[in-house]
Amino acid sequence: MGISAFGQDNGRITGRVQDASSDRYMENVTVTVTETGDSVRTVSDGTYRLSGLPSGTYSLDIEHVGYFSRSIMVEVTAGQTATPATVVLKSRNTFNDSDEVFELEAFEVKNEADAYSRAINQQRVSDYNVNVVDSGAFGDVTEGNVGEFVKFLPGVNINYVAADARTITVRGMADNFTPVTVDGNRMASAASGAKARDFELEQLSINNIERVEVAKVPTPDIAADSLGGAVNLVSKSAFERDGREIKYRVYFSGNSEDLDLGSTPGHGDFTSHKIKPGFDLTYSDVFKDGTLGVIFNYTNSNQFNEQHRARSRWVTDNSGEGIGTPILRRYQIQDGPKYTHRESYHVKTDYKLGENTVISGSLQFNDYSSEFRNRNITWDTNITSTTDSDGNDADSVISPDYMLGDVGRGDIDLGGSWRNKYGDTWHGDFKIKHYGDVWTYEAGAFSSTATNFYDDFSQGMIMAVIGDDDYTGRFEFSNLGDPMGGRIEYTPTLTLYDSSGAVDPTYGVGSLSTFDLDEVQTREQDAQDDFTGFNFDMKRNIRVGDSTGYFKMGVRYQKQERHADRNRTRLRHVSSTYDDTGLPAEQYYSGEGAIHIGPGIIQWPDYEDIYDYYAANQDNFEWGSRTEENIVEMANQLYTAEEKISAAYMMGQLNFMDSKLKVTGGFRYEKTEMTGEGGFFNESLGDGITDETERLMAQWSQRKVSSTSYDDLYPSIHFVYDFNEHFLMRLAYANTIGRQDFSSIIPQIEIDTPDESEMESDGSVEFNNTGLKPQDADNYDLTFEFYPDAGGTISAGLFRKEISNYIIGYNGILSQLSDAEFAAFDLPNFLADTPEYQFETQINGGEATIDGMEFSYFRSLSGSGMPDWLSSFSVLANATFIDVKRNINGTVINELEDMVEESYNLGLTYDRDPLKIQLKFNSKGEQLVGGFSDMRTFDSNGDFVSNFQLYRDKLEQVDLNIDYKINDKAKIFVSGRNIFNKEQKQFVANADRSIMVPDRIEEFGVQWAVGVKGKF
Repeated sequence: MGISAFGQDNGRITGRVQDASSDRYMENVTVTVTETGDSVRTVSDGTYRLSGLPSGTYSLDIEHVGYFSRSIMVEVTAGQTATPATVVLKSRNTFNDSDEVFELEAFEVKNEADAYSRAINQQRVSDYNVNVVDSGAFGDVTEGNVGEFVKFLPGVNINYVAADARTITVRGMADNFTPVTVDGNRMASAASGAKARDFELEQLSINNIERVEVAKVPTPDIAADSLGGAVNLVSKSAFERDGREIKYRVYFSGNSEDLDLGSTPGHGDFTSHKIKPGFDLTYSDVFKDGTLGVIFNYTNSNQFNEQHRARSRWVTDNSGEGIGTPILRRYQIQDGPKYTHRESYHVKTDYKLGENTVISGSLQFNDYSSEFRNRNITWDTNITSTTDSDGNDADSVISPDYMLGDVGRGDIDLGGSWRNKYGDTWHGDFKIKHYGDVWTYEAGAFSSTATNFYDDFSQGMIMAVIGDDDYTGRFEFSNLGDPMGGRIEYTPTLTLYDSSGAVDPTYGVGSLSTFDLDEVQTREQDAQDDFTGFNFDMKRNIRVGDSTGYFKMGVRYQKQERHADRNRTRLRHVSSTYDDTGLPAEQYYSGEGAIHIGPGIIQWPDYEDIYDYYAANQDNFEWGSRTEENIVEMANQLYTAEEKISAAYMMGQLNFMDSKLKVTGGFRYEKTEMTGEGGFFNESLGDGITDETERLMAQWSQRKVSSTSYDDLYPSIHFVYDFNEHFLMRLAYANTIGRQDFSSIIPQIEIDTPDESEMESDGSVEFNNTGLKPQDADNYDLTFEFYPDAGGTISAGLFRKEISNYIIGYNGILSQLSDAEFAAFDLPNFLADTPEYQFETQINGGEATIDGMEFSYFRSLSGSGMPDWLSSFSVLANATFIDVKRNINGTVINELEDMVEESYNLGLTYDRDPLKIQLKFNSKGEQLVGGFSDMRTFDSNGDFVSNFQLYRDKLEQVDLNIDYKINDKAKIFVSGRNIFNKEQKQFVANADRSIMVPDRIEEFGVQWAVGVKGKF
């Protein structure tokens, strides 16, 4: 990037900066011309470019956080380019200032601090508040999931689905408010077929990534929909390395519950090896005199893990006034062994077309597949109130802390979910960057496609089976905790008594001969997400009086298309000889060690055999009572959505007070156009059709399209003040948005018509509001950062988000809607004749204020004056605390859905040859999931009022990494995820926490990996 115009009387300097420890070329090193005070930064391949310099001799000061500074002298000749030798910087963690570097190969990184310091420097010199971390800073990730890495960053949390790190949240905001990009471009995610914006991590490999950047407050060149923050994954590049480099990792992965070296039962009705192999490879080289760089990354990950769940369904009395008494109605355990395979290919090529032009192309393919075989047992008391006893058993007890049901009253249900989930992601981009005499130009284009499939019937499996047995004995639940005293017990003690009163050691499922086959289900689906786009950016250095800086502007276009077809069909079993023999039992896999119920013999149905029966006897199955549900499901779960975003921005920066104060500001303009197509109900299409199924099919056959658009300007300004070379302050403001989910643009309606025995007020209608607008946020941030000589960072900050147009639930009865609202919601005309129907939708109508504090500390104790034995340690600590106030129609609520109000991380690393040990602790605070309707409160009129909410409990995990160096090219490593096997929990509570009951507990075992890795 030029400082001023280059002409006949001026010359240039072009050079590179390299890390003495790792041979890596260094980005964002500050290079300052002592005589003029002007400075530039190195780009990703370590290159710096200075132009517009009159002939003469210049002194260049070269600085990087955590490294000893260097000064060099350069002779500049008019009309020519001076190319000084590569400047080698020495890390304060690895060298003394007096150490000489003769051969770079003689040194290697001694601990994680050198890699961390390179990333910390990018954070230090950044124009905005961003956390930057090298992908190797936290050790090996067991299965290559990026989420298991980023969870240790300040303000970042991970949402789990089972044992998989699925989505990212920043500063407590929901995952759909956190865009994820790769090298600045959106990567597609089919979101498991949902109508959501969240980016799912399962089809992405950390082996392709050099570092992670988490922007807390964006600048105008970052997309406006960064309400929580923005995550950018920077891919690996050969130009950041010096010559050829080959890195490898070969390992075996196993779960703590299945470490047998032989073949053992499961995950289906067969035996298999549970310890699985894995392999990573990175090959990098530079050709043609350093003008062509190629890097190739490959990952093959295989993992088996157990999935043990216990779920309780609590209800409150279904009559009376007030909160009601909580009662455990139903208890379920689930055994769900799962096998997961990930494979990834990534190639990136960089080519220097002349001295000042770089062309880059990148392509990656990620494949994900999982097979899960969930098996459920549910014990249902069929009791819903404290007086709900048949009176035949005088000793029956129905209370919050103990339950002894009536004889013959309970049911035992067997269910399952045998499915395969799989999908691919293709992501490619092309960029060209030219460093002119005055302007730097960058143009790029990208394309990204992700697919996601769930298969069951088509793979000879059944998504769900319902087997039923009317148990002739009785259920006893003890050890239920104290629901009205704040003590939650997730795994009650279950005891079954047979019809003679004796304890049943098989829990009613020792034999399947008494079970009937009631229903089978399929829930196959396919989904695809596509992104395409291009960008053009221009940047030049400027001088205004004594102030230097830059001016930058650009345009970007992005198009996203989402398609999904989710087919959920339930088939009732109406006739079968199966009923005479009971359900078929699995041959190999039994549940003798089933978790959360104690010792006993569990017999699981053979779901593959049940599918074979279904496939050969489909006449024995019909929709029956599921007819309307199946038709509505098929209509509403086939949808398409399209979004086009056109953006332009202008921004600039000026430095004042001898460059102590840096001011960066500007604005971004975005125009968004959205179109959606979904199923819709048209009653008139059923006129004259007498067959119920055919009539419903006709009424739901209509497809409807809706569209919306909006545009706005999004300003931002950032101040950075350097008190000295170690201490700085950041003050920032940015206006951002949180886009509405795709569900808001897809026409969809569900109508529950009351039957002849019910009143009109028992009818309900739920519909999407296609007129929703995005949520708007004003973001304020104040951060202080300290950078010690020895490297690392210490920071503390305050932030606030003032959100308007907050999307809230809107419900009532149809008669409360004005004519304008009825028309705006585009409801079917016949609903005007049902004014007492309940309705539910969403509107823009709330406000929320989020105040937070964020602290971060990372330091290597090397070079800090500590005793020698302490110099091999480094310490990581960060914490985020958030306070929420949501205002809805004058009512203030102190929580938001998906908001994590408290999180922190602790880490300790010991690194002294030949041993390196990393211990990392991650704590994610309580998280609101949403409303919970099974627990009920009633007003003075006896009407139902829901004030119970479902929460994820605090989750605390410890990960471990151990490396032992064999020689310069090989290390033995051990990595463990969640080494104390902490469970994931959910609970239900009312507003004042006077009632708290468990919802579920999930346990997945400790995932271990042992292998060899190295570099040459």
